[in-house]
Amino acid sequence: MKIKFNNIKAFVEFDGVTEKANFNSIKNELRVMAPGAEYTYEYIRWKKSRGKAGWDGKVKILDDTFNVGLLPEVKKLLWNTFKITPILIDERPRINLSPFVSSIDLKPYQEETFQACINNSFNNMGWPRGVIQLATGGGKTHVAMALYEYYNEPSLFLVHRKDLVTQTAKSFSKFLNISPTTMIEGEIIPGDKNITIATIQTLSSLIEAGKVLPFLLNIKQVFFDEAHLIAASLAKGNTLVTVSNLLENAHMRWGLTATPFMRDKYSNWLLKGVTGEILYTKSSQDLIKTGDLTPPKITILQAPLISNCPQTWPECYDAGVVLNSGRNELIIKQLATIKKPCIIMCKQIAHANILQNYAKQSGYHIPILQGSSPAEERTRIVYDLKKVKQPVVICTTIFDEGIDIPELKSIILAGAGRSAIKQIQRIGRLLRKSVGKQEVTVIDFNDGCAKLLQKHSKERIKICREQGFEINIP
Repeated sequence: MKIKFNNIKAFVEFDGVTEKANFNSIKNELRVMAPGAEYTYEYIRWKKSRGKAGWDGKVKILDDTFNVGLLPEVKKLLWNTFKITPILIDERPRINLSPFVSSIDLKPYQEETFQACINNSFNNMGWPRGVIQLATGGGKTHVAMALYEYYNEPSLFLVHRKDLVTQTAKSFSKFLNISPTTMIEGEIIPGDKNITIATIQTLSSLIEAGKVLPFLLNIKQVFFDEAHLIAASLAKGNTLVTVSNLLENAHMRWGLTATPFMRDKYSNWLLKGVTGEILYTKSSQDLIKTGDLTPPKITILQAPLISNCPQTWPECYDAGVVLNSGRNELIIKQLATIKKPCIIMCKQIAHANILQNYAKQSGYHIPILQGSSPAEERTRIVYDLKKVKQPVVICTTIFDEGIDIPELKSIILAGAGRSAIKQIQRIGRLLRKSVGKQEVTVIDFNDGCAKLLQKHSKERIKICREQGFEINIP
């Protein structure tokens, strides 16, 4: 068996029917449920018909052609299952790397991360790709800037929100004294041609519109920021792969995230296929011990119960969380004693509006930040929050990833939910070091109005315990 590969794909060639049959058995074993498949009409139809019609919800994550980041895993599978060692044929376009010494001042663990990246190999070949797993606030962008400067090749930094384009460009400007080219909502703002920062949605839209983007062929290095979002859905996964496949000369490929491989099997394998395996890991607890992050104190308050709460989803969420007057009043009461600046995080804009009204009744005038907030308003509110001119802000999921406000001292998790990724990311927003910041406060709730809400609360508490955080349950 031979496997030819380039920077994007690997291609399997078989020597006889036995090899093909063996590989087919691995492919069939690796069919997994697609994200959200259980909610589709075709899957429900398949289930009701007992497999006679519709779709079983499963997709292949491996074929005779597959994403090259899976090559180490496939090689391992072939040996462990059939004792087959394939002949690997490297067809990656050759580039003449002339590494520079990076000028970025890295902390010891960031330097270890950097070294793990530049020294990564597979099958005695240079394999400059993989996932950098650093806790939120651990400086993933710093490591990315060091890699950019070290390889000194045309690079692309992909983010998932337009405000993160501006934030990342400011970091490159501050630490490397360059002004990157940026792409936001189809608008290209020229800058240093060696580094482009863009949203993946912008690139995808331009590609779908049939616009030729020749600069993509010139890219030698790509960074996928918040890489755990790569396959949060089939649509996002397909978009990412489409863009990734156009970067045929991108020899270096890095995923940046605090929470990789925590989703379903499909999402995990797709992430690995695009970027590669984890190269280095530092958790929040690791960085708290070394003094690089601020320790959190988490208090779990008992949410007031309501009578006749529905037990089905999403009705129980609306009644037990969003419209629970006792719970909402309890949230606003925390503002009297909680350290500032503080953010109150919700899942729904409707909930944010309700909390804003409760706050007004108690004499607080609190703005709301959401995804549709104008960029100027967002910039102003975040600036005022940092300076404590605006001590409290209510926000929706816009603060889940990427927002950098080291001055934050408290967070109230008003939105409940069960996602391990979101829980870690939200608390991580708070842990960044700042002058005079010795400890930070997290307020969460034990919701007991419905069995589902209770289950979600227990899962959030379990996640915090697994992270090694101090938890107080009055």
